[in-house]
Amino acid sequence: MLCKILGKDNPVFNLILIIAGVVAIAFGIWYSYITPEDVHHLQMLAGMFTGMGSAFLAIGVLNTLRCHFGSAEKRKQREIERNDERNVQITRYAMSWAAFGSVLFSAVLIFVLTALNHILPSMLILAGVYVELIIFLVAYKILEKKM
Repeated sequence: MLCKILGKDNPVFNLILIIAGVVAIAFGIWYSYITPEDVHHLQMLAGMFTGMGSAFLAIGVLNTLRCHFGSAEKRKQREIERNDERNVQITRYAMSWAAFGSVLFSAVLIFVLTALNHILPSMLILAGVYVELIIFLVAYKILEKKM
């Protein structure tokens, strides 16, 4: 299950977060230096990469420290709580509501951007909604065959 692979207690996932954070910070700083000062949107993009990398690095380091220095009893309690069937169902239900909200927000944003004559961004968001729909249909068919 995905929540077991991407859990906070998984050291491989935390290592991937730390590496991705360092790479994003390095890319953001490097890109900031090679981009001319008058191109503000590219400077902002470099700052976004640096900020995202800093967040990934901080989350990975804090989760790793929590895993290594936390008591074994608390780790076992978190594992039991994470694998509890009720919590798994609540997580799945919340994710389905989040996906529905994402599609609804994207639809509203498409109409607003089209009304403001921003055709390219609205088409990109529409393409994202289509990708989400395709992922849903493929996952539905796969799960339908398994269950």
